[in-house]
Amino acid sequence: MTNILQILETAPEQIRIAAEQVANDEMVVKASKFALSVAIAKATIQNSEAKNQKLLEALVTQDAGVQIESLNLFKAEAELKKSKIAMDYEENKFVSARKIGGLDERVLQSISASNIA
Repeated sequence: MTNILQILETAPEQIRIAAEQVANDEMVVKASKFALSVAIAKATIQNSEAKNQKLLEALVTQDAGVQIESLNLFKAEAELKKSKIAMDYEENKFVSARKIGGLDERVLQSISASNIA
């Protein structure tokens, strides 16, 4: 029961920290999207002499700056997903502790006495 009390005491702060991380990661994703759009625009201008649209798209896609920014965006989106999962975990842990904390003492004793694995 002490673990549940500890979770109930610390979870709100952990949820707040996780929410801040999600907000930070969302900003990184937005910045990465902007950087990618700038790299695409720059590569488009540099390759504007391309003979047709397909060639221009291929040259832009193969541009080193575009590839780097695409990879940065991929990494930023992965970090955002990871931080959202961490926040969900903290929220679920808190909700579970609240539910268990609200159970009657007799119910808790019967659960701990049973052979549930």
